[in-house]
Amino acid sequence: ALVKGQNYKYAHDYPNHWVEQQYLPDALKNTKYYTFGENKNEQASRAYWARIKGEENYKTGRNRERRRGKQESVNPTVCLGLIVDGKQQRSYFQKQGCPSNGRSIIGCYMSGLYTILLLFCSNIFMTLAWYGHLRLQQTGVASHWPLIGVIAFSWLIAFFEYCCQVPANRIGYEGNGGPYSLVQLKVIQECISLIVFAIIANMLFQGQGLHWNHIAAFVCLIAAVYFVFL
Repeated sequence: ALVKGQNYKYAHDYPNHWVEQQYLPDALKNTKYYTFGENKNEQASRAYWARIKGEENYKTGRNRERRRGKQESVNPTVCLGLIVDGKQQRSYFQKQGCPSNGRSIIGCYMSGLYTILLLFCSNIFMTLAWYGHLRLQQTGVASHWPLIGVIAFSWLIAFFEYCCQVPANRIGYEGNGGPYSLVQLKVIQECISLIVFAIIANMLFQGQGLHWNHIAAFVCLIAAVYFVFL
């Protein structure tokens, strides 16, 4: 135990104003005075402190691996939560601040999965709202509609886009107990948007094939997802 402040570490001199050290006497050092509840606010607080307390150890571990020449790699499919195995799920969500027990890990994983699924649904409606009227014009269905009518038609479709987009961001955002930061949500959104656009454009507009530059742009977006999750 510390004696008269000897070897005391001033928390505000360290990243995130937190440093690991023994604050209580030996007889009380392992006593647990508070356990986070299951509601969203307490879980968000728990995730915040888990991130703060784990950040220094995580960086230290990464530096140690680099010195040994075993730099850690990140799989973009893990970032999107689409194709992952159990160990990758646990490792990724623990780094995001999720607790280590199985039930909470599953809850964190499901939040990420729901976010991805809702973003896919949102982008389907968004693509139809933005470009569907062009296809209707080609077929002659909307060729004589006034511009305000086209806008109203697209706006009605966009309503369903927001019905999926807003919940996706609220569920996935780390401030609400989700696994993703604001920047990660944005990059995931853009990546999914391109995937959905490529599929729908190919279905609605048969002459709109993908060329090498389109594929290059898609690869760059995948790289953006990779780097934003490092």
